[in-house]
Amino acid sequence: MLNPNKNAISITNVAGPSMLPVSVPEESSQFHKIPSDMERVELSRAVSPIQGICDRVQKPLILLENVLEIHSHNETKYYCELCDAPCRLSSIMPHILGYKHTLQCLKQIAPYLYNEVKTYDSRKAESVYLRELIYHKKKYGSGKVRVFHDRPKSDPVSPGSNTSPEDQPGPSWRYAIYCVPVGMN
Repeated sequence: MLNPNKNAISITNVAGPSMLPVSVPEESSQFHKIPSDMERVELSRAVSPIQGICDRVQKPLILLENVLEIHSHNETKYYCELCDAPCRLSSIMPHILGYKHTLQCLKQIAPYLYNEVKTYDSRKAESVYLRELIYHKKKYGSGKVRVFHDRPKSDPVSPGSNTSPEDQPGPSWRYAIYCVPVGMN
């Protein structure tokens, strides 16, 4: 009779050499911080490319104004203020559609309901909070993903400024110091 354990090899011995160490890229709350020599400008008229996707999703998405799209000189990154979650383009939609984010939205709009469902499994919780999310979306809308641009610090009204014209103060403010009321000269 053969000993079934004689030739048995543990899973770690078999899979061990092919298993790579698990590492997560450094994505912490520092992700959305900017260096001291940079400034973050909100582009109030810009529309995030993921906004259209969010608008077409069947699930009631709310509080999207807490999702930041941040453009820097060579990359675009995302940050969810509700969850303190840094994301990349490939992970922002799964995050927004995910259970943790949905619970954080619920915590903001209905803390009493959040306290009830936070211990439920996701399927049971969804049946409880879905009505609240739909109501909030109908009453207040989904919100808009906010778009920012990180750039070197500069005087926003100086002639060589790299601020886009729509994000600068208007001409009446900029040239007010040159206007002298009639009869004052």
